[in-house]
Amino acid sequence: MKKTLHILILVIFTIQISCRQTSNKKDISVVSADTLLTSIDKKEQERLEKRRKIEEQDYADSLRLDKVLQDALKIAYQNINKDKFVEKYEISPNSIPVSVKINLNYHFTKTNPHLIIRRNESNAIYIDIYSKSDNKYEKVISHEQWALTYVNDTIRDINGDGLNDFVVNWYGSSGCCLKAFSNVYLIRQDKKAFSENFEFINPTFSPKEKVIRGVCYGHPGETELYKYKWNRHFGICFL
Repeated sequence: MKKTLHILILVIFTIQISCRQTSNKKDISVVSADTLLTSIDKKEQERLEKRRKIEEQDYADSLRLDKVLQDALKIAYQNINKDKFVEKYEISPNSIPVSVKINLNYHFTKTNPHLIIRRNESNAIYIDIYSKSDNKYEKVISHEQWALTYVNDTIRDINGDGLNDFVVNWYGSSGCCLKAFSNVYLIRQDKKAFSENFEFINPTFSPKEKVIRGVCYGHPGETELYKYKWNRHFGICFL
């Protein structure tokens, strides 16, 4: 009888210890889970806060640069009776220097003047082009280029139709191989508006043939060549 009692006591004691250990494990598991969730929440909050600050800064920059553009347009309207004029100046809204150039001329055709407004700051270059008619300016191109990648921009006949087009040339900031890009805006037959932006990598333009030849991205000898022909109705077609 005593032996049975001892065994019973031992079993009860073992069960109690087991229950306590299980309870402790559950407590540890809950604490670990809570800690992990708290850490994840904290990181997510930090990420959202950084994103919010970036968006606020982008919005502030947008307002600042738009104000610069609107002020440049006011100067352009003060000279709207002219077909040609150039003005350059620098301003520093919010202590950030911006170089502005306003240029009205027959840049693309001999019959229709266009206004080009450039805003250059340390991080980016903004180019806005307007057609002039009926004593008003209508925006036809708005191009933004990261200053680190910008090479130049040109006005030339790209597709061989006898009219000047607008081309922005830039070079990729990362990568192993040749990566010279050109963004092409073709002037339309109305001699005022422009086409959508056509982007080419490592191109060579041949206006007389109305052809673009180029090299795709990759190591020499391992990458493909391409050839496009300008199409009057569809822009370009692959050859």
